[in-house]
Amino acid sequence: MKNASLDLFFRKYYTQVKVYIYSLCADMALAEDIAMNAFYKAMSLPEDTDKNFKYWLLKVARNEFYDHLKKRRRLTRLEESEPDPNSSEVIDGLMLKEEYAALYKAMTLLEEREREAVTLFYFHDLTVGEIAGILDTSAGNAKVILHRARQHLKQIMEIKK
Repeated sequence: MKNASLDLFFRKYYTQVKVYIYSLCADMALAEDIAMNAFYKAMSLPEDTDKNFKYWLLKVARNEFYDHLKKRRRLTRLEESEPDPNSSEVIDGLMLKEEYAALYKAMTLLEEREREAVTLFYFHDLTVGEIAGILDTSAGNAKVILHRARQHLKQIMEIKK
């Protein structure tokens, strides 16, 4: 991939990739590292993949995150800490609009797969087919995951009112 187009893609997608990975791990430093690793892999990408770059980049970042988890489990064998849903300092810094802050806090209460599907669909504008590819599932199952996530979000938001 040419440096000029990589620079353009970096400016366009870096924050989106970082926010997506942060939604999985709740660790900003780790999210930044994984986003940078995904872009490092993009430097070896052939020229003709510009059309599907965002999909490919999010899939690479997700795989990098899960590879990191596997390595960490092998090395430390310690239990993962739960993300703090009340950590509004970090969330408010990431989300530019106040109305998304409450939604994002509610999303931290979803199961990991549901949270990931919602993030990809609403914040990254991916299609159900692309989400299915990233989650390694069928398009029908991706729709079911999104439907259940919406139901759970609705319940959570009604409780908070």
